[in-house]
Parts: sequence; structure tokens; C-alpha cells
Amino acid sequence: MPKDMIRRISPKTLEIPEVSSSSLAILFKMTSGTTLESKFGVDWQVALSNGFQKTNDADLLNENKRDWPVFEGRSIHQFNHTFARPEFTADMLSGLRREEKKRVYKNDCRGFYHSFRLAFRDIARSTDMRTVIAAIIPPQTFHVHNLYSFVLSRGGVLEGGDSYNREISYLCGVLNSMTFDFAARAKVQMHVAQISKSLPAPPPERRVLTMMRSPVPRQCSQLAPMSLKDSQSHSI
Repeated sequence: MPKDMIRRISPKTLEIPEVSSSSLAILFKMTSGTTLESKFGVDWQVALSNGFQKTNDADLLNENKRDWPVFEGRSIHQFNHTFARPEFTADMLSGLRREEKKRVYKNDCRGFYHSFRLAFRDIARSTDMRTVIAAIIPPQTFHVHNLYSFVLSRGGVLEGGDSYNREISYLCGVLNSMTFDFAARAKVQMHVAQISKSLPAPPPERRVLTMMRSPVPRQCSQLAPMSLKDSQSHSI
């Protein structure tokens, strides 16, 4: 495989993808466009939040069911945030104080956690039925480190409102697409978060986002393309 092709497909890790020669040509063409971290959305900045560490933040987790739910990787499936009931909950104030220490939230941690968020399972394999599994999770919920969420900002300020809802709904469709999954399968070892921002993704056209009406996240979260029987066999 030519060095230029490796640099194009895996610019940071220089890993050789495990794909056939015919698939390699497709992957090479896909990587000639934008990625989630390269000029995606022109003025967007895309970051990731890994939420609580289940071991280090174990003191925050409880099972009283009165506090905010804590989502895990197995809690979601594609477009479906109700795939499995969260096992743990966490006190709102204690959880927010812990999360406020992270720079990724641009000093607006509370605003972030009171908004819809796009999340995806971190643990995955190229042999699963689907490698990338993403869903929009509701406000006033936490999540642990095997479920990552996207943090979108523009000009150093967190996105919010209807425009943000449309953007994460668009991204949810991109992440759950067969095309994005194809690219992820060629690069993933175990953790999707390590490769997610380097995967090819088409930037949204403004007219497409304008056509999407709120409350789009609520509508997206009700879509479950796989049957429960099929999905349970691939839960984490």
C-alpha cells in the first residue's frame, strides 16, 4: 500500500486498514473529503465528553431512581435512547459539580446537561452487526465513560437552541449511516472514540438544516431501525 494512501486514511496513527483492495479504493475516496475534526460545518468545533468514570466516580452512583439517570453504552441503540433502562442514577448537584471541572464544556456545563445530546457507544468491534451505535439522549441525564457525547461549540461558545438540535439530529443520522459504519469498521480496534473525529463525514448544507424542524431530537429518539430481538444480541 502506498505511503500517501496510508497517510490519507490514517493521518494520526498511520495504521493500515484491514479491508479488501476493492474496499480500500472506496475508503480512499471517502477520506478525500471532510472529517468531524477537519473543516466540518465550517465554523463548528467538535469535542467529546466521556462523562463519569465508573470506578473513580463510583461515589456519585446510586440506585434510588429519584436522581438523574446515568446512561451506559448498553442503554442505547441506533436512534433509540430507551433500549435498556439505566441501572444507576446520580444526584444532580453533585454530578454537575464533578463535571464542571472539565474544560470541554466551555464553562457552560449546566447548559450542556440541560440540553439534548448526541451520544455513541465507545466499545465496538468490526465484527458486530453495526460498529457505530448512536442516539440522542434527553436532558437532565448523565452518562459513564463507555458512552461518549458530542460537545459542539462555535467561536468558543457551546451551541444551543433549535440550531443545535438540528445539528445533532443531522450528526445522529451520519453516525448511524452504513457509509460511516463502513469507514469505522476499517479502523476501529475496540474504542470508537479514538477514531470518531477522524472518520469521513459530509458537512451539512445550511438549507438542509433549515428544513429540519424542532423538536427533531424527540422525533429522532423514537426511531429504532432494528428489532429489539436483533438489537439485544449486540448489546454491550
